[in-house]
Amino acid sequence: MTDTGWYPWDEDLKNSRSRSHLFRYVLARGVIEKDDLVVDAACGMGAGSAFLARHCRHVFGIDISPNAIHQARQKFGAIGNLSFIEADLDRTELPGCDVAVSIETIEHLVDPERFAKELRRAARKFIVVSAPIIRCLPHPFHKHEFNEQSFKKLMVGDGWDWWGYFGQGHLPAAPGNTVNGTYLVGILARW
Repeated sequence: MTDTGWYPWDEDLKNSRSRSHLFRYVLARGVIEKDDLVVDAACGMGAGSAFLARHCRHVFGIDISPNAIHQARQKFGAIGNLSFIEADLDRTELPGCDVAVSIETIEHLVDPERFAKELRRAARKFIVVSAPIIRCLPHPFHKHEFNEQSFKKLMVGDGWDWWGYFGQGHLPAAPGNTVNGTYLVGILARW
């Protein structure tokens, strides 16, 4: 995975990109319970991880960028139930958790199938994910693009299926998609 250099909340929340990213963490908050262990895969500078840590037992924020992890530790290091780990999600085994969160990650990875399987292995209750579902290549940091059907298919398996999903963004449904929006945002549950 490549460090993109952009992280939510770097900008003011008047920026729609930051607000839509924050909304995905609010969605994740809805399935997290006080005693849960949470993994935030591709946590960036840790603001989403810090938000989630207020609502659970512990959050492991993981990112490939040494700079992002350094910034996260500086900003949020005093939060006792929050740890930041520098690691490449293309190679890392995720810690076991109750809820895995992965916001705009999978399109950046060399092997999205391996990562989807790793999310399913690590999580016990829920997986909260999002990815762009429009044509976005060529893009300097994206290695894959998905439509609604290919992303939904990629994420299911090993006893996991979609609990709910929706499109987010201002665009009408792209050809082949049934949801409006730029991103597919959803929650998977083990059935």
